[in-house]
Amino acid sequence: MEATAARCERHSTDAERRRRAARAQQHRHGPDLPACWGWPVIAVADYRQARDWHAGRCAVCGRAGARLVDDHCHATGLLRGWLCSGCNGQEGKNPLSLYSAYRYRPPAVLLRWAIPYGDPRREGAQPLPWIVATYGERPREPRAAAEYLARVAMSALRRQTE
Repeated sequence: MEATAARCERHSTDAERRRRAARAQQHRHGPDLPACWGWPVIAVADYRQARDWHAGRCAVCGRAGARLVDDHCHATGLLRGWLCSGCNGQEGKNPLSLYSAYRYRPPAVLLRWAIPYGDPRREGAQPLPWIVATYGERPREPRAAAEYLARVAMSALRRQTE
């Protein structure tokens, strides 16, 4: 029976090393940068177009065909992109990693969209009170909302690395 948890390189089997190397090859910019950074930048107006842009691929590892989950910023209430369950479980756990690069510049920032997490037809999740106190209300205009998300992400990254 094969282990389900990822192992460190030293304790990995040859098969696990081959799979890891194959996943790294999927990244256009290399294994230390999110896969979505290599995808073409387009204009995105709504949830459906944003989901179509992902084309069934995880924004971090680029794996296609996996079940994707909505990834959102808990502080701002905005959707960041879609991740496979493996990347979603790892995202946010290591401040100096591929996942922190994704948090700093997720698809929402790359494509400058503002899609509230939750039901795309309603207002969705709202920013946390301390975010509003620090950064003001979340802008409705997509470009400004994406910049708002990037400022919050950069601030959180700075706090994690201090």
